[in-house]
Amino acid sequence: MRRFSPLLLALGLSVPALAQTKPATTPNPLILKMVEEISEKNLRDDIDKLVSFGTRHTLSDTKSKKRGIGASRNWVEGEFRKYSKASGGRLKVE
Repeated sequence: MRRFSPLLLALGLSVPALAQTKPATTPNPLILKMVEEISEKNLRDDIDKLVSFGTRHTLSDTKSKKRGIGASRNWVEGEFRKYSKASGGRLKVE
């Protein structure tokens, strides 16, 4: 399975293409593990979820739990709260 990093995708590179160059230093295993967890499927799932809110226009519904910027904002906040919990609270969500 091919894995992708958002930054590498933006640059048009895949992890295997980047791996062909020799790193200047020994890669941090923790960072490598995080990069390996990024997948095309996960990125697609996030995009599909955001699309499911119908619109994220700044003047759209801010109170709905299913549609508009309020629902999408709440979902994104919830995702970051999950990351915060998984990091032992090192990520502060405001």
